[in-house]
Amino acid sequence: MSSAAVAALAAGVALVGYSPSACGCVSPIDTLTHSAGLDLPGIPVPAATIEAGLNRTMRGRPADPASTDFLYYRCRSPSADRLVCRVPVDESPLLTRGLDVTYHTVQGRISHVSVRRSIWL
Repeated sequence: MSSAAVAALAAGVALVGYSPSACGCVSPIDTLTHSAGLDLPGIPVPAATIEAGLNRTMRGRPADPASTDFLYYRCRSPSADRLVCRVPVDESPLLTRGLDVTYHTVQGRISHVSVRRSIWL
Protein backbone atom coordinates (compact mmCIF):
# COMPACT_ATOMS: atom_id res chain seq x y z
CA MET A 1 0.00 0.00 0.00
CA SER A 2 1.39 3.40 -0.92
CA SER A 3 2.06 6.12 1.64
CA ALA A 4 -0.65 8.29 0.04
CA ALA A 5 -3.21 5.52 0.55
CA VAL A 6 -2.13 5.07 4.16
CA ALA A 7 -2.43 8.83 4.78
CA ALA A 8 -5.88 8.88 3.16
CA LEU A 9 -7.00 5.91 5.25
CA ALA A 10 -5.70 7.54 8.46
CA ALA A 11 -7.48 10.80 7.60
CA GLY A 12 -10.71 8.93 6.91
CA VAL A 13 -10.55 7.10 10.24
CA ALA A 14 -9.84 10.39 12.03
CA LEU A 15 -12.88 12.00 10.40
CA VAL A 16 -15.12 9.09 11.36
CA GLY A 17 -14.02 9.59 14.97
CA TYR A 18 -14.91 13.27 14.77
CA SER A 19 -18.62 13.87 14.47
CA PRO A 20 -20.06 17.25 15.44
CA SER A 21 -23.30 17.13 17.35
CA ALA A 22 -26.46 17.48 15.32
CA CYS A 23 -27.85 19.95 17.86
CA GLY A 24 -25.34 22.61 16.88
CA CYS A 25 -24.24 22.90 20.53
CA VAL A 26 -25.99 26.18 21.25
CA SER A 27 -26.70 26.33 24.97
CA PRO A 28 -30.00 27.60 26.38
CA ILE A 29 -28.23 30.64 27.89
CA ASP A 30 -26.68 31.50 24.52
CA THR A 31 -30.12 31.21 22.92
CA LEU A 32 -31.56 33.50 25.60
CA THR A 33 -28.86 36.15 25.22
CA HIS A 34 -29.35 36.05 21.46
CA SER A 35 -33.11 36.55 21.99
CA ALA A 36 -32.18 39.57 24.12
CA GLY A 37 -30.33 41.06 21.15
CA LEU A 38 -26.90 40.23 22.58
CA ASP A 39 -24.56 38.32 20.29
CA LEU A 40 -22.11 37.17 22.96
CA PRO A 41 -21.99 33.34 22.83
CA GLY A 42 -20.09 31.79 25.71
CA ILE A 43 -19.56 35.12 27.50
CA PRO A 44 -21.22 35.55 30.94
CA VAL A 45 -23.79 38.34 30.80
CA PRO A 46 -25.33 39.96 33.91
CA ALA A 47 -29.00 39.18 34.56
CA ALA A 48 -29.86 42.89 34.43
CA THR A 49 -28.37 43.18 30.91
CA ILE A 50 -30.36 40.17 29.71
CA GLU A 51 -33.51 41.60 31.30
CA ALA A 52 -33.04 44.97 29.56
CA GLY A 53 -32.46 43.23 26.23
CA LEU A 54 -35.52 40.98 26.58
CA ASN A 55 -37.66 43.99 27.48
CA ARG A 56 -36.56 45.57 24.18
CA THR A 57 -37.00 42.50 21.98
CA MET A 58 -39.90 40.55 23.53
CA ARG A 59 -42.41 43.22 24.53
CA GLY A 60 -45.68 42.77 22.65
CA ARG A 61 -44.92 39.22 21.47
CA PRO A 62 -47.27 36.34 22.29
CA ALA A 63 -46.40 34.42 25.46
CA ASP A 64 -47.10 30.93 24.12
CA PRO A 65 -44.90 28.32 25.88
CA ALA A 66 -45.18 26.07 22.80
CA SER A 67 -43.68 28.71 20.48
CA THR A 68 -40.07 28.59 19.34
CA ASP A 69 -39.30 31.59 21.58
CA PHE A 70 -39.59 29.29 24.61
CA LEU A 71 -38.70 25.91 23.10
CA TYR A 72 -35.33 25.45 24.86
CA TYR A 73 -36.39 26.49 28.35
CA ARG A 74 -38.24 24.81 31.19
CA CYS A 75 -41.36 26.99 31.19
CA ARG A 76 -44.51 26.88 33.26
CA SER A 77 -47.43 29.22 33.62
CA PRO A 78 -48.21 29.63 37.34
CA SER A 79 -50.96 32.14 36.55
CA ALA A 80 -52.75 33.56 33.54
CA ASP A 81 -50.57 36.67 33.53
CA ARG A 82 -47.12 35.07 33.94
CA LEU A 83 -44.88 32.60 32.17
CA VAL A 84 -41.82 31.54 34.19
CA CYS A 85 -38.90 29.86 32.43
CA ARG A 86 -35.82 28.29 34.00
CA VAL A 87 -32.73 28.67 31.88
CA PRO A 88 -29.80 26.52 33.03
CA VAL A 89 -26.34 28.08 32.97
CA ASP A 90 -24.23 25.59 35.00
CA GLU A 91 -25.32 22.09 35.92
CA SER A 92 -23.83 19.64 38.42
CA PRO A 93 -25.16 16.34 39.73
CA LEU A 94 -26.71 18.09 42.75
CA LEU A 95 -27.57 21.65 41.71
CA THR A 96 -28.36 23.70 38.66
CA ARG A 97 -27.47 27.38 38.54
CA GLY A 98 -29.26 29.52 36.07
CA LEU A 99 -31.81 32.21 35.48
CA ASP A 100 -35.48 32.44 36.30
CA VAL A 101 -37.01 34.50 33.51
CA THR A 102 -40.54 35.76 34.18
CA TYR A 103 -42.57 37.00 31.24
CA HIS A 104 -45.38 39.19 32.57
CA THR A 105 -48.34 39.26 30.21
CA VAL A 106 -51.44 41.28 29.46
CA GLN A 107 -54.04 39.57 27.27
CA GLY A 108 -51.54 36.89 26.25
CA ARG A 109 -48.83 39.32 25.12
CA ILE A 110 -45.60 40.08 26.95
CA SER A 111 -45.75 43.41 28.78
CA HIS A 112 -42.38 43.16 30.51
CA VAL A 113 -39.72 40.66 31.52
CA SER A 114 -37.85 40.17 34.79
CA VAL A 115 -34.71 38.06 35.14
CA ARG A 116 -33.03 36.86 38.31
CA ARG A 117 -30.24 34.42 39.10
CA SER A 118 -31.42 31.21 40.70
CA ILE A 119 -30.27 27.85 42.04
CA TRP A 120 -32.46 24.77 41.98
CA LEU A 121 -32.23 21.02 42.43
